[in-house]
Amino acid sequence: MDRKTKRLVKRVSLISLIILSTILVVFGGKRYLDWIDVEAAKREDTEKVVYVSRENKLNAEGLYVSNVKENLKSFLEGTDAKKVVYRFEGEDFYLLLDVDNREEEPVFSIEKVIDEKQEVNALISFRDVESVEYRTHRSSASSIIKVNSSVELLNNYIAITEGTHYLLGEDIKTISYKNDQFYYLAYNLRYIALREVEACTKEVKEEIPKFSLKDYYYKYGKINFLSDYYQKLASKTFTVKERCEELEASLPVTENNEE
Repeated sequence: MDRKTKRLVKRVSLISLIILSTILVVFGGKRYLDWIDVEAAKREDTEKVVYVSRENKLNAEGLYVSNVKENLKSFLEGTDAKKVVYRFEGEDFYLLLDVDNREEEPVFSIEKVIDEKQEVNALISFRDVESVEYRTHRSSASSIIKVNSSVELLNNYIAITEGTHYLLGEDIKTISYKNDQFYYLAYNLRYIALREVEACTKEVKEEIPKFSLKDYYYKYGKINFLSDYYQKLASKTFTVKERCEELEASLPVTENNEE
C-alpha cells in the first residue's frame, strides 16, 4: 500500500470515528435526557395530588363556592404533596396550586389556571388562597373564577373565554350570575373615598381631582366576555350626586336640624 493510499485510509477511518462518536454522543445524550424526564415525572407524581371539589353551594351572587383551604387541610394531612391539581365537579377548567408548609398552617397559592378544552394554560399568581367562587355560562362556555385570599387583591376575577384568559379590571367590584347571564357592579375608582366618608364635605371634594356631581359613582348591568376584552352594558347608573345625597340622608338628626 503506497503512502497516498495509507493517508486516504487513515482520513476515512478518522472521519468514520468522528461520525460514530457523534452518533453515540447524540444517542447517549437523548437516553440521558429521557432518563431525567422519567425521574422528574416520578418525583412530580409523588409530590402532586388531585382533589375534586364536589357539591359546592350557590351563594347570593349565583356563583358556586369552593372552600379551598378548608377542603385541602384535611385532605393533605399526612402527605408530602407540594402541588395540588384542584378540579371542580362538572367543570372543564382546574387550578394548579402550590402548597407551602413552612407556616403553622399550609398556605395555598394558585400557580396556573388550566382549561384543556379551551386550550388555556395560564401562569397566574394568587397567594394564600382561602376559597374560590366560579360559574360557567351555559351558552358561550365562558367561565368566571373569583379568588378570595387573606391578602388584599386588586384584581381577583379571572375570565376564561374563547381560548384565552384575562383578569378583570380593578373597577369591577362584583360579578353575579342569573338567568344564564353575567352581571357586573363597577365603581368609579376616582371616587373610592366616598365609600368610607360620612358626608361629601368641602374637604372631601377638594381631595378628589376634578370632582363632579354628574360623574357616575357606580354602574350595574350585563357583562359579556369576548376573546380579548369584556363588554359592559350598563342598565343602572348611580351618580356622585346621588351618593352624596345618600350620605346626607344617613347623617344622624341633630337638635339644630330639627329646629
